[in-house]
Amino acid sequence: MYSGQRNKRPYAEHTNSDKNVRRRDIYGQILPDKKEAMLLQRLTKELERQKWNSSIKSAIDPDEKLAATMMLILSQVLLIREKMPLIRFLYLKEDQHRVHLRDNKICSPMPQAKPVPSPKKGEGFTVYL
Repeated sequence: MYSGQRNKRPYAEHTNSDKNVRRRDIYGQILPDKKEAMLLQRLTKELERQKWNSSIKSAIDPDEKLAATMMLILSQVLLIREKMPLIRFLYLKEDQHRVHLRDNKICSPMPQAKPVPSPKKGEGFTVYL
């Protein structure tokens, strides 16, 4: 509210200021240990609220999330189809390293390649970069 605007309920202003004064007085009388406990309680409630909100946002099944991640990785790769269905040659857009896809595993022919572990053994893709 700017200074020229009047409150539609002037009595509310008075009671709110009285409430705030009482709150400050009561808070000033509380022992430091109790204040610390109140702060800890407030922080734990906030963390629980954030955790609950994040669980709502991430209601996607982890397997679906893994599949979506792999589709994103594969969408960054230019696919060149060969005659053999099990082996397809791929060229990465950024580095142009030659890799091939065989039995749901992306493998690099380079000797210095390091395996990147997949989240679940036996499922999904294993990527060697």
